[in-house]
Amino acid sequence: LGALSGGADADTVAELERFGLAFGIAFQHADDVLDDDQPALRDQAMARLKELTAECDAIAAKHPNAKALAGFADWVSKRAARALTGDKSD
Repeated sequence: LGALSGGADADTVAELERFGLAFGIAFQHADDVLDDDQPALRDQAMARLKELTAECDAIAAKHPNAKALAGFADWVSKRAARALTGDKSD
């Protein structure tokens, strides 16, 4: 939405829309791990989270002003990894 309202071209808007979707799903997987939801599916959730955050990183790498976006993806990935060790802190 920010790219659209900021006047970005259609390709950039589409890429950042995809970033938002991938990040949102990755965040939900991380939250499920943090909350210990579906322990039997934890490995699959972590694998999918890694795929989604890699996609976020690839999108952010295309845009020179997107370091903060890459930071968000890194944060959610590290948050889930810490939760697997029992560390539930943010």
